Amino acid sequence: TPESAELAAKTPVWCLVCGDHGAIDVIMNVLLFIPLGVGLRLVRWPLPGAVATVLLLSLVIEMLQMTAIPGRDASLSDLLTNTGGAAIGHWLAHHHRVWLVPTPPVSKRLFLISSGTWLAVTLLTAYGVAPAKTDRPLHGQIAAQLGHLENFPGQVLTAEAASRPMPNGRYASSDYIRAALNRAEADLYAEVITGELPEGLAPIVSLADDRATILLLLGQDQDALVYNGRIRASRARFRSPSIALPRVFPSDDQTELHVGGMLSRQTISVWVMKGGERHGRALSLSPNWTWVLIFPFDFTLGTSAPVFTGLWLLMILLPGGFWAGRAAKFPWTIIIASVLLALWVIPLLFGLNPVTWQEWAGAILGIASGTALGKLSLNRQRVA
Repeated sequence: TPESAELAAKTPVWCLVCGDHGAIDVIMNVLLFIPLGVGLRLVRWPLPGAVATVLLLSLVIEMLQMTAIPGRDASLSDLLTNTGGAAIGHWLAHHHRVWLVPTPPVSKRLFLISSGTWLAVTLLTAYGVAPAKTDRPLHGQIAAQLGHLENFPGQVLTAEAASRPMPNGRYASSDYIRAALNRAEADLYAEVITGELPEGLAPIVSLADDRATILLLLGQDQDALVYNGRIRASRARFRSPSIALPRVFPSDDQTELHVGGMLSRQTISVWVMKGGERHGRALSLSPNWTWVLIFPFDFTLGTSAPVFTGLWLLMILLPGGFWAGRAAKFPWTIIIASVLLALWVIPLLFGLNPVTWQEWAGAILGIASGTALGKLSLNRQRVA
């Protein structure tokens, strides 16, 4: 990415969790090198040799990013996480029988660990998807020229935050807007005259603190209206959710539109007034949006978000179901309790809306399919 060379140069080489999405980079770097570690174990490389090889390979990659490849971040974090991922992969391959064909007692322990991990991750996600609070001075930004984003091609006639006019600069007093933001009641609104369609995200109005951290953003991405709100998980350098409403901006310019968006304690929404009618989209925040927080690429949520959340649950619960199926006594009580806690009690405790039917279906299918695979593998093992 040559256009990001100046931004990449600002990343300290000794950084461990780098950038706005540094936590995601750490996770993805570990996952990326697990298969290499598995492969080295399968060709019978000892752990010290595998780790040394990956360390050297990663060091060469980082040196190339520092000296020859423009726009790439080189950091100590990449070196450590790449090497760590390969070591984990080597260990998993070396002990593959422990988790692929475990004995019934080990299967039960693995199931309990996986269930506890799922509940812990669900709790953290339920906490993390809540809107972020701030005690810092705030700045309004109207059609701001932010280096990493496109410039809004239209004209902003009026801009509001929390139903009050937004200044194009620092708020004289941030008390009201900060209180609304901390109550999760700060919406963004703008009246605009459209221009040409931008190639990427172009901010229309945004709210930032005095450290240039964007808290709320309403923008245009080609013909779509996009809204993004900063959440608690963003402080740990995970991704904030963005919602998109497609086909809002016409291909011709000079059209007047009223647009808005909001991140509340329960939903993220975006809307437009066209022809005297309001069109919008709203999604309920979910304690199962872990996949949203760790997704490695920029994306916006749409109507398919509940389906992807259901698929995420199916994927992460399948191993637990597999180990439950191989246990000596099927743990019905623990399974039912875990599902009810994760999908009913936790959303209730954090004031979230009930989870969607797709999430219930994904969880049940994940456990059921994993259980079937576990029982099948155990029966085949006994026959053999």
